Amino acid sequence: MQEKPKISKNCTEEKVDATQYKSLIGGLRYLTHTRPDITFVVGHVSRFMEDPHKDHMAAIKHLLSYELGLAYPRRKKTSESGSLTVTWGEI
Repeated sequence: MQEKPKISKNCTEEKVDATQYKSLIGGLRYLTHTRPDITFVVGHVSRFMEDPHKDHMAAIKHLLSYELGLAYPRRKKTSESGSLTVTWGEI
């Protein structure tokens, strides 16, 4: 089982683009209006906007993969007829 990522301001990872980080945080803050379950996490990762590092960006990517995994159901491709069969019940 994977442990929760530990992020702090005292980081030894290399820095990332602050503009991209701020843009992602802004989008996530907008998303909290419809998804209040991620409000705490977005507030926590937004603390590092002034000096973001790779592990901070990894936490945002982890959150985005969580959101996309819930928002879009998995799709299965069938090779029989060449069409796409969408299964909404499998998550």
